[in-house]
Amino acid sequence: MIVKLNIIKKIMYFTMFFTLVFIISLEANTVYVEVPSDVTKEQVLNPDNTIRERLYNITREKLKTIPKYNYKGTSPQWKEKPFRDVIIVYTKDGKIIVPEIKKAPSLSPAEPTGEITYVLDESWTAEEKTNLQNLINTVYPMIKSIYGNPYQTKTVTIHKDPNAPYNYATATSIVLLESNSGVLVHEMVHNFTLPLIVNIHPYDEGMAEAVTKQLGYKGDYDIDPSYYLYENNNKLAMAGYFLTISWIWYVRYPTSAYVFSKLYREDNNFFINFNKNFYEQVIVNNSIQGNKTIVDGIIYSIKPTTEGISTDKWLKNQYILETNPPKGYYLYTTLEPYTDSNYVEIGLLVTYKYSYSQEIALSEIPIKWTIYDCNESILKEGMESSGPFIGGIPINLGSYKGRIKVIAECEIEGLKLIDTSYGYAGMTVNSGLFGISVYNNTGTVNIPGVGTFNLVNGGFDIPSLKTTFGPITGTFTDSTGKQTNITVTKDSSYYFHILDYSYPPTGGVTPPNIPPTNSITYQNWLKLVNNVFRPTLGQQMSILWSMVEPNEVTISIYNLKGELVKKVVNKVRYGAGLNEEYWNGKNESGDFVASGTYIILIQAGNYCDWKKAVVIK
Repeated sequence: MIVKLNIIKKIMYFTMFFTLVFIISLEANTVYVEVPSDVTKEQVLNPDNTIRERLYNITREKLKTIPKYNYKGTSPQWKEKPFRDVIIVYTKDGKIIVPEIKKAPSLSPAEPTGEITYVLDESWTAEEKTNLQNLINTVYPMIKSIYGNPYQTKTVTIHKDPNAPYNYATATSIVLLESNSGVLVHEMVHNFTLPLIVNIHPYDEGMAEAVTKQLGYKGDYDIDPSYYLYENNNKLAMAGYFLTISWIWYVRYPTSAYVFSKLYREDNNFFINFNKNFYEQVIVNNSIQGNKTIVDGIIYSIKPTTEGISTDKWLKNQYILETNPPKGYYLYTTLEPYTDSNYVEIGLLVTYKYSYSQEIALSEIPIKWTIYDCNESILKEGMESSGPFIGGIPINLGSYKGRIKVIAECEIEGLKLIDTSYGYAGMTVNSGLFGISVYNNTGTVNIPGVGTFNLVNGGFDIPSLKTTFGPITGTFTDSTGKQTNITVTKDSSYYFHILDYSYPPTGGVTPPNIPPTNSITYQNWLKLVNNVFRPTLGQQMSILWSMVEPNEVTISIYNLKGELVKKVVNKVRYGAGLNEEYWNGKNESGDFVASGTYIILIQAGNYCDWKKAVVIK
């Protein structure tokens, strides 16, 4: 169970000439390391933190003398992964190596004992340094209380770089685009585990975001609709790597966070116990990083039930965590009620998933949407074109209050996509636990100790639960008198709940539409992502195209006068399948072009196509 060094096969202890020595087998090498005379064999076999640290330092210094393995700190691998906990007495499967230590404790989770010192570099103003340092001093112990001690003791430098592609953290640094409290807290949480990470994006980001929200930062989560509408957003269409389509961040981050917030609300030691178990297993075998099955198994082992069902089943129902969504087209609809208003807002998005980490948003796809009341009468309808992001369309529903349903439909490549979402019209600033019944316009919701509440037009609202967080149980009695148990874990003042879906709340999951074999992957096509952009703010447009076979490609930018503005690529050979280039909004001279509409023309052999883009200054 050697933690950070894959080349270390085993460690064993024995007594030789009354001097305690342990042997490290390094492939063909055997290295003898003498333990100080004031350290007993029992202390080696059952070290406290002080002894462990001494033995670690002794081992490290000895290993530095072995040039073959480059333990002198020149390799980034060893810089990122110091040799803490390298002295152990178990094999990888947890069996004791030496018979004399039968009384040694059984294999148990590692106790992280690290501490982090955060240093703000000179990229910050004096005022920013003061404000951020005060924030660090406040939240650091709070993160520890939720997440446990950091995995390593280290110094982390915090740097401001407005030109960075995004905010991010490494094991020893945090880079921020600007001074932002919520973002800093989020990246600090990442620092606690780095360089060991789950390496599954919705898990790493969801956990960091959940802890950030528990501390009251990042997007005012208590009133963030993408957070409290978790049940409607937990769709297979939302599954995917968070960085593929930037605007989906605003739904994917809070939705994945709610998954882990639920686990934490039911067990306040969830993150601490998860990290212990994860460290223990990844130390033995770092190939578990990125292995969803094993990570889900760790969660299940420390928390067997969640929201009243087996956690393994519950996790399978968290579509936002899916790492292998089927390839195909997806239509996604958001439905957000306005508080104390007759308005709701819908958002529409069409994507094509090639894989978990390859996904594009499709523009200019006509989408028909229809909003129905509880009696299936049409309240509003209209047509919109899909864009590269989820745009908000405000809809006035007049005086209607109750369940609403929005059905969105579109056709692409001969396939019909349909997505259904449910919502509640009539939400107020005093709403607490509110929601709808899909199949009943009348009925009651009973929460023991709180009261019984009637469904009105298929909807309900329980304001008195606004300040209640954690598990809520009750009974739903439908219009026929049939009773169903309610179990929901709430982590925000507002929470939207769908009463009578069979678990999980599918919330309009559209079965993936797999294109026929002669469709998108095997045809020539051109798509633009972010085709309305502001180059002066660092934004750029993505040019994606697919080809049946390898070919020589030229991509040119023209203005509406037909004048050549820029050749993005000129007679460059690309392979068959998906390809991508970018335009930063500059001409051949390197200057930003004027605001206006531009033509993007692609030529590849006999294939020629064009699309429009709009530049805004």
